[in-house]
Amino acid sequence: MKAPKIILVVTVCLLFCFIFFVQSDTKVMMATAIAGNKTFPPACYIKVDGNEYLIENIYKYDNKILSEFWFVGSEGFAVQKLGLLANEYSAEQKPYQFLSYSKNKADVVFNSKKYKIDYQMGDTIISKIDSDKIILFIDK
Repeated sequence: MKAPKIILVVTVCLLFCFIFFVQSDTKVMMATAIAGNKTFPPACYIKVDGNEYLIENIYKYDNKILSEFWFVGSEGFAVQKLGLLANEYSAEQKPYQFLSYSKNKADVVFNSKKYKIDYQMGDTIISKIDSDKIILFIDK
């Protein structure tokens, strides 16, 4: 009688570990179109569909938990390490603390907001928020 219980417990533990730890790492990048002079280093820009965008924020998730927050600075990106053993989440970062992300052929849902998929290239999805802003989802 004990053997089936042990097998069941081990199976449930393995299933939990597989679901939680075998998640792809995801980056979410938010960018704004620029016009005129480039005041930041070249690594802070991305070119999409012939337009140049300044990457303002990057949210990096490991196992669906926000682990790094990148923001643009005068010398490139500043990276803030986050999580249990690092810095605490700010009020701006709290809504992004846990990855809420799903996709289908036409849309991506990120933190309860729906974004239309405009382009998909390999592991990258690009969505135009409006005429000046885009959001990129990169799965690894």
